[in-house]
Amino acid sequence: MSQPVVVQVVPQGWMKAELYFACTKETTHTLRAKRRRNLIREGYHVKQAADGAVWVHYERMQDWVEQSIYVPPEKE
Repeated sequence: MSQPVVVQVVPQGWMKAELYFACTKETTHTLRAKRRRNLIREGYHVKQAADGAVWVHYERMQDWVEQSIYVPPEKE
């Protein structure tokens, strides 16, 4: 019997959104919400290619996380 193959992915640069989700456990919903709320920049953090595929820049998203400061919404 052959040995199982183990593939290790080192995320870097632009990657398809599906691979980004697998590497980070982020969801389509949360990425879409960040785009809709303009928390991340189109063309810098994430972009849609001419074929419709969504690409995410791994290092830029990691920088965004490190620089983000959570401010809870004010209670009325």
